[in-house]
Parts: sequence; C-alpha cells; structure tokens
Amino acid sequence: MPQAVTTKIRNFLDRKGPKVVYEEVAYKGETSYISEIVDQLQRIGIPQESIYAFEEKISIIDKSKIRIISKNKEKKLKDYTSTLLHDLPEYIVMKKVYVDYEYSRKAREVLS
Repeated sequence: MPQAVTTKIRNFLDRKGPKVVYEEVAYKGETSYISEIVDQLQRIGIPQESIYAFEEKISIIDKSKIRIISKNKEKKLKDYTSTLLHDLPEYIVMKKVYVDYEYSRKAREVLS
C-alpha cells in the first residue's frame, strides 16, 4: 500500500482526517458555486488532492404527484394545487467541502 494512503488512514483513525470547512444547505434560489470555493482554496496553496467537494440535490416533494382538489360553493371541483404548493421547495441542495487536517485552519480563515 502506498505511504500516502497509509498516512491518510492513520490520520483518519487519529481523528486527524478531513475536516468540514464549508457547508451550505439551500432550499431554492441562487447559491454559491462549489467550484468557486475549491478554486479559492487552491489559490491559497491547498493542493487539489487535499480538497473533497460534495454537492447533492435531494428531492423533498414531487409536486407532479400531488393534487389538492376541493368543492367550492357551487359544488364544483376546483384544483388548488398550484396555489398551495407554490412556496414549498421541491428539493434542497447540500454542499460540503472537506480539506485534509493540516490545511483545515488555513481554509477556515479564508472562507470565514
């Protein structure tokens, strides 16, 4: 096994593994681009192989499968789906950036 892999495993077991330096959870709207965060960390001298970026889009609700129908005063059916579900987010976007332990303090200073 390569020495670099052995060192990373040992550091992880000694609680000196990768640390979270950036975390964002957004429901909708514009969020920051994770590639910009990674570029910023590389500009301050953190090697690319020491940066671990994750971005995940998680579905909360599938609006296409929900219908809210009610009878109005005239006993006619009316679809209220778009009115009631308009402000509910369909998904959340989770972004996290980890860096190796030895660069975590430097990365947190830059990103804060």
